[in-house]
Amino acid sequence: MTVKEAIELLLKRLNVGKQGMDTTFAAFGGTVGNIQILQRDTNTAIKLWQEKRDASGLNRTAATLYALGNLTDDEYEQIMEALDGEK
Repeated sequence: MTVKEAIELLLKRLNVGKQGMDTTFAAFGGTVGNIQILQRDTNTAIKLWQEKRDASGLNRTAATLYALGNLTDDEYEQIMEALDGEK
């Protein structure tokens, strides 16, 4: 998997899992605003990677989506391997 493919998968899981994340955040006392923060942080992470090839923000996004259950173990491992080459 390339970094671009990893980003596409992160965006797909962020958008597809949005309804589920509403419920998950609510269960942890969060709000819809938390989802907006995650979206904003993901956009910032993508911009950082595009400008400086710094994948640290993408790593955080992947870890968050994995913790929320929006990424499988295999998807998470593939994303992290792709991003690892960018450090």
